[in-house]
Amino acid sequence: MKGFCYITWKEVIKDENEVITSQSWHTRDAWEEYRIAFEKGTYEALFSLPSPKEPYTYDLGSSDGLEVDEESPIVYAARTITLPLILITDTEAEFWSRYNAFRTLLGKSRVLEFLFPRAGYYPDPENPDFTGCRFKLRRTGGGDATILGSIKGTGQKAMRIPITFSDDYPRELPLIPASVFDPEIQFDLIID
Repeated sequence: MKGFCYITWKEVIKDENEVITSQSWHTRDAWEEYRIAFEKGTYEALFSLPSPKEPYTYDLGSSDGLEVDEESPIVYAARTITLPLILITDTEAEFWSRYNAFRTLLGKSRVLEFLFPRAGYYPDPENPDFTGCRFKLRRTGGGDATILGSIKGTGQKAMRIPITFSDDYPRELPLIPASVFDPEIQFDLIID
């Protein structure tokens, strides 16, 4: 789980007049810092092909149907993604500590970047040495978290925390075989 996903956010500090005095970027390992793991369904949400926006169309009275601008570039529409996150710890005290740290993170920045270093190589013009895949997502809400429970057969404490994001920066990505992520995903996790 360590090194599987990193979360990056920008922290902006303002003075009493709401003038930005400093900005800094922070990156944390999702597992090491927050004990955040991903359930089955995460990659279906992130790696699915985005839908294109409607092209320009013209309804000319002298023509049948619609005239579609076939030469306009394909532009992708923003999409809503719900990530099935799960927070896993060894004790209840550790759980509440990690949970509160994660909630604090969600309150610091509206936009989070999720970096998956093992997701193949996708050229990044801003960082040519980066290998992996980056998703810049804007948090728009959250679903109902499950009750804190124990993972069946392990005694570890866990809670499902679905968080809704808007992918305002969609792009076309090559498809990745799901088997790449199998060792990292928590399949069929039963929380008592």
